[in-house]
This record gives sequence, structure tokens and C-alpha cells, in this order.
Amino acid sequence: TMTTALTKNAYYWFRLGAIDPAGANDYNYSTAFYMYLENKSPTAGTLSSPTDASETYDTTPTFEWTAGSDADGDTVTKQVKVYDASGNLDYNNTFGSDLTATSGVLDLGTYTWRVRYYDGYDYTNSSDYTLTIIENTAPNKPTITTIGGEANASTIYDEDGGVGFQITL
Repeated sequence: TMTTALTKNAYYWFRLGAIDPAGANDYNYSTAFYMYLENKSPTAGTLSSPTDASETYDTTPTFEWTAGSDADGDTVTKQVKVYDASGNLDYNNTFGSDLTATSGVLDLGTYTWRVRYYDGYDYTNSSDYTLTIIENTAPNKPTITTIGGEANASTIYDEDGGVGFQITL
């Protein structure tokens, strides 16, 4: 029985030895056996928000994704990466069990975001999603052209003759 934990992605050589039970110190060894202990890469989760090709006014968007998995039981960490249209890395953060991240302030423009899943040995990338942060401009100032059917600078009159002032618009 072997109880030593072996590192993944490495070759190992094994052979068995037998000793003379009468104590003659004679050893007899098996032929060497080697194997490669391979890691199973993590499975990427799914990006959920912001959705692909979306637009937002929010310059600090919150990114959401599903957990992903690892078939051989390694602990998986997630790394959120956000790139601008020129390919520059604008946001990069690593998370353990979290499934959301709020970016730092991003400028207006188009970004690509992904989550990398890491199991201590290998990375697996999610799909890439794009989002565009657009300018949130103030609406145009309204212009009043008529009141009660009367043009600007017209004289209007109280319609009910009572204490208050009534006008129909």
C-alpha cells in the first residue's frame, strides 16, 4: 500500500523488491514500471451576466458566472479577467468560492470578459463575452411651445373665477 500523495502532471517509476526471509540480505527486484499521473483540467462554468454583446451605462459592472467543476476533486479558484478593445488587461481578480465580482471603474468602450478556472495545475477558460459601456448622457432640455393651446407670451385667464387658479393643459 502506498500512502504518499503524488504530485500530478509528473512521471513516476516503481519497482518492487523482495528480501530473502532467511536474512541473507539478497534482494530481488521486479522490472521497473513507470506511469504518468495526469491532472484532469477543471471544467469551465458559464458566464451569466452581463450577457454577451450587451450594453450598459454602469462603469463598475458586476460579473456573474457558474461554479465550474473539477473531475478529480481539486479545489478550483476563479480568475475574472476584463480586456479593453486593444487587448489591454483592465481588471484581474482571483476568487475562491465567489460567483460574482464587481470591477473597478472602467472607461467608456467595449470590453471582453472571461473567467479562468484553476485547479492548482491547469487553467481552463470560459467563453468570452463582450460588453460595451456607453455614455449616460443627460436628456435634452424640454421646450414648452404652448400652454392650454396658447403660444409663448400669450395671455391666459383663470377658468373658474374662484379662489384658486385653474388652467386646462
